[in-house]
Amino acid sequence: MRGVNRLVRVVGLGAVALAAIAMGSTQAESDTANVPSVVPIVIDESAPVTPYRFDGDVRIFSAPVWNPGDPIREIPRRFYPKPGSFPIHEPEGSDPLVSAQQQATQDRPEGAGGTFTTPSRNFSGIGFTGVTPPDPTGAVGPNHYIQSVNAGGGAVIRIYDKAEPTPAQLAEFSLDSLGSAQCAAGLGDPIVIYDRHADRWMLSEFSSSGGNLCMYVSQTPDPVSGGWFAYQFNAPSFPDYPKYGTWPTDANGADGSYIVTANDGGPGIYAMDRGNMLAGNAATFIRVTIPNLPGFGFEAPTPADLDGSVVPPSGAPAIIMRHRDTEVHAGPAAPGDLLEMWTFDVDWVDTANSVLTQETSIDVADFDSSLCGLTSFNCFQQPGTGTTLDPLREVIMFRLQYVHHFDGVETLVGSFVVDIDGANTGGVRWFELRGGTPNWTLYQEGTYSIDTDNRWMSSIAIDQSQNIALAYNVSSNTQFPSLRYTGRLADDTLGTMTQTESIIFDGTASNSSNRYGDYSHMSLDPVDDCTFWFTGEANASSQWKTQITSFRFEACGCDLFPATPTLAGGNNGDNRVDLDWDDSDLATVTKYRVLRSRTAGGPYDVIAEVADTSPGVAGGLSYMFSDFDVHGGIDYHYVVRASDGAACNSPRSNEIMVTATGTCMLGPVFGGVNLVDDPEFGVCTLEVFWAPATPECGGSATYNVYRSTVPGFAPGAGNLLASGITDTAFADLSQLVDGTFYFYIVHAVDTANGVEDENITELFGEPAGVGGASCTTGSACLDNPFVDVNPEGPLTVCLGDGPTLTADLASGTGPYTFQWIRDGVLVPGENSQSYTPEDLGVHTYNVRVSALTCSDEVFDGLDTVIDRVNQPFFSGLTSVINTQGSDCTVDIQWNTATTVCDGPVTYNLYRDTTNPVAITHENLIVGGLMGTSYVDTFDLVDSQTYFYTAKAVDFSTSQMDDNTVVLAVTPDGPNNGIQNHYLEGFTDAMVINDWTITTGPGPHTCGEWAIASGVASRPVLSSGNYLIADNRCAPLLPRTSTTATSPAINLVIAGLQSVTLQVNIRFDYSAVNTVETGTIEVWDGSQWIVLWNSPTADVNQQMSFDVTAYAANKPNFMVRFDYQNAATDNYYSVDNVTLITDVISVCNTEADGPASVSRGSLSVTRNGTGIDVTWDATTCTAVNYNLLYGNLASVSTYALQGSVCGLGSSGGFSWNSPAAGNIYFLVVPTDGAGTEGSWGLTNTFAERNGLGASNECGVLVKNPTNICE
Repeated sequence: MRGVNRLVRVVGLGAVALAAIAMGSTQAESDTANVPSVVPIVIDESAPVTPYRFDGDVRIFSAPVWNPGDPIREIPRRFYPKPGSFPIHEPEGSDPLVSAQQQATQDRPEGAGGTFTTPSRNFSGIGFTGVTPPDPTGAVGPNHYIQSVNAGGGAVIRIYDKAEPTPAQLAEFSLDSLGSAQCAAGLGDPIVIYDRHADRWMLSEFSSSGGNLCMYVSQTPDPVSGGWFAYQFNAPSFPDYPKYGTWPTDANGADGSYIVTANDGGPGIYAMDRGNMLAGNAATFIRVTIPNLPGFGFEAPTPADLDGSVVPPSGAPAIIMRHRDTEVHAGPAAPGDLLEMWTFDVDWVDTANSVLTQETSIDVADFDSSLCGLTSFNCFQQPGTGTTLDPLREVIMFRLQYVHHFDGVETLVGSFVVDIDGANTGGVRWFELRGGTPNWTLYQEGTYSIDTDNRWMSSIAIDQSQNIALAYNVSSNTQFPSLRYTGRLADDTLGTMTQTESIIFDGTASNSSNRYGDYSHMSLDPVDDCTFWFTGEANASSQWKTQITSFRFEACGCDLFPATPTLAGGNNGDNRVDLDWDDSDLATVTKYRVLRSRTAGGPYDVIAEVADTSPGVAGGLSYMFSDFDVHGGIDYHYVVRASDGAACNSPRSNEIMVTATGTCMLGPVFGGVNLVDDPEFGVCTLEVFWAPATPECGGSATYNVYRSTVPGFAPGAGNLLASGITDTAFADLSQLVDGTFYFYIVHAVDTANGVEDENITELFGEPAGVGGASCTTGSACLDNPFVDVNPEGPLTVCLGDGPTLTADLASGTGPYTFQWIRDGVLVPGENSQSYTPEDLGVHTYNVRVSALTCSDEVFDGLDTVIDRVNQPFFSGLTSVINTQGSDCTVDIQWNTATTVCDGPVTYNLYRDTTNPVAITHENLIVGGLMGTSYVDTFDLVDSQTYFYTAKAVDFSTSQMDDNTVVLAVTPDGPNNGIQNHYLEGFTDAMVINDWTITTGPGPHTCGEWAIASGVASRPVLSSGNYLIADNRCAPLLPRTSTTATSPAINLVIAGLQSVTLQVNIRFDYSAVNTVETGTIEVWDGSQWIVLWNSPTADVNQQMSFDVTAYAANKPNFMVRFDYQNAATDNYYSVDNVTLITDVISVCNTEADGPASVSRGSLSVTRNGTGIDVTWDATTCTAVNYNLLYGNLASVSTYALQGSVCGLGSSGGFSWNSPAAGNIYFLVVPTDGAGTEGSWGLTNTFAERNGLGASNECGVLVKNPTNICE
């Protein structure tokens, strides 16, 4: 149920309503009585159906075989939309029963489970049949196990014996082999039932046409050779998802019915005349319906099916059930959700007297049926695929098992999938009912989920000793679809599966289809009423498989039960109860189980096991036990059972009741929060409601409210919102933030002892303003203001640029105290209304404000997020490209960096022959660049791999970005290496580019070279378009001859080593037309050379030819394809004509680099043996300039060879007779008194290296030797 989580928007309650909530509130009473009622029904009765008899052996039939490549068919699940029936569903949060199961799993002792966790049989069933889903079903009889799945021609049946560990296959056949008329063509959805009390088998599927239920009843207990009665029952509409139950009694004590439920336009219920069907007589069915469930588009109830040797009480009606999530399905109000039950009392003497009764619905704990919505067939994840699996949330899973036990107890066990966390994680909700019609009550329930994997597609059963087994599928984004099982012993803690989860089949692949299941099937072996048999779907590949397994509890079945002990007891002191009982009369008894309940008649929990101290001896001294876990004033009910440690347990002893004395330290009986509501006030408010608690120790109840923004939180002092509340409602308007989810837990406290209950029921709400608008964060104290920190952010600012944060206040009554908070921690000394933070990096800020009259604090509902930076934002290099020029050259590109500081941004480039590139002086090739590209020619060596990285620098902060992008390139010469020099793939459907097509004499209607795309004629290793000469449409003579010639291709390439022609061809040879030829030819500049002549056979291959001798250094090399004397029904096609060149070409190392002057231009002109140097003397004006020359390429040494000082200030200088060879030099300004201008940017590794402007007019930063003085 999700009513507790509705975020109902009640507009306009105002302050009066708030006051009313603070004073107290009561829940609305249900307006729908939940009592048994006879349902007015219209009974549809069919005409009598005479069966077709099959009197032979089913081994004469066979089953279809699916092979890879055969079509795959999906069996649809019918969807019947109900207009307006899909309510909006808010996620609920945690299932209230999951925590108990997870605690039980955690507390389970090592090695628990015994032989239960080791299957006696575990083998592969029927494999993939080409139909999805498989709908696996299987039942066990005294001598046989029968399995069935969907297949291409309807259901397939496989019959096994029961050998261990792997039964033998006795027969396999298509089920419709037994049918006639429309049932001779089945469609699937099979069900297998062993009808124990008739010792017969019932098989079923629906037909592919006509909307029929095809039912087959064995004539004898032998399903192989004993014969079958085949019935074809016509439903009023397609009977989708039929499920069957055997019910051997009816209103007149006759032979009962086969009860069938189906989704036939709505929830339909059928009763088939079991007595006549077992006899092979003409039989009828009657059909009734129950109301639809709003919300589900697909729905069907589930009938109870019988196990065990004891039939139901005489005249007991058949049982049909479904689950109702009262919020998404509406219906009567309930403290949780509901199990709905109908009983069908069928009268086969006069069917008009048949009665359908809706019994009292059974209250169960809240559950969430919305798994990826209410109608989606896609939900549960699988590894490595976007295909998600059908949760099948709509039904109680097959089977709903009924057992009438030897001790008179009647049980019903069932299971269905639920969302355990509001995040579409599937778990199995299971239940056990006891009592019998009309007094069925919930004995226990649980939700099985022990981790983050999905569990669903379950099947459940109970054995003769009232132990329960549960099997199911498991899947998640890390777990392939698999099969597992668990269970519990009869005396285990109620509501938990205590056995270790065991693997039936561990999946190794994801399923290719979203359809999964649609069901699985567990049955109980009639030989011992202890062994569970199960079949389900799993995946060893993308196509499903089935698995069959059997297992049992050791503690099941007993040949000799111990006698019932006699129990006595009393209290011999405070907070203790003393018990004693007589020794068993059986030597096999090893221990005694002490059970206790707070209610007369149970249910009981095992509180102790007392060892038999005289094993092997009967009738010895009595035994005693003292229970110290009791509380004064509380009534306790005790029973004892003698046990042999396995299956033989005595009946429960007489029950004694003892009222304990002493102190009472029990917490109140309390169900926790049951509604969180949003009234949509201007101030963010959530209203929390709960039902009254029942204190057990004589005090009254008060309540503590806990709140968190994290689901599944543990209530404690750190999240206590309010305490000591005496009402059953609380209005929370303390510091709630619009649009944020808040999770609540409410505990009750007994004032007599101060003990608080420990329920973990958790519900959530999301505050919003009037009409869904934004609401304002507030406080419960009226003097506190509303706080708004400005600026609001998020902000990205430069370190040192502020901003100043200010707490703007509205309403409230001062004076106020202020405390600023950074990243949730108090900032010492920041206690004023404004605050200017100076923290590098991303931080969150808020302020706590409190009026002096208030005990709580308020703050801005949204933190202000500020990212203070001192470096640019830069994504690094985008490309480094080998230009393959004659000089070794690399073209480097990057995107523009940005900065929030003053800038400007410049770029430094670093290069190394190893990766990563160290950011050092030695690796800097240029600094201070302003653009987004650079051409590197400096000292690059052919075939050497270089690694580059770029850094952006903010000049105002001298800080470099921290990107780590490194790109690599290997320079070489023009056309170097093996390359596709020419490629024609005929991709243009309209143009054959520059190829020349010639055609021989006609007349002809086709056959010349043209573009095509058909697969049938396409050459091998090709795709898309290709070139073809196709004569299959030319009936006229003479035969067509046609030639396709490429354009001239220039292959004059320095360093060319070889040329290879590669082409894909397909030649369709004509054995009749022996004069037909096809060729591949090349032009060597003077003549056509034939490389290939068509053989007397079909050809479809990629061909390669060394054409170096004909092509190297030829400016007009050509290729042509010639098709001569073509037959009228043949073709020749070509594609991907490629010339592959192998070139050795070396680039030259260029060590020259342009010199420059600080923040200005520099140019050089050769003048005889000297050079004229010109520079910009206006940007950085100086008294004088110096020229420095030497090893400036090495930025780590600055090894100067010399200098020319005092060049003047005109911006020009003629340098006569410099040293021969490459000269590296730069011009720097000087003040004329020995101080030179900067060589580069300080503290950024952007020093000058002679290849780029320094972009600075600063003071001296380097003082190498030989400097001008």
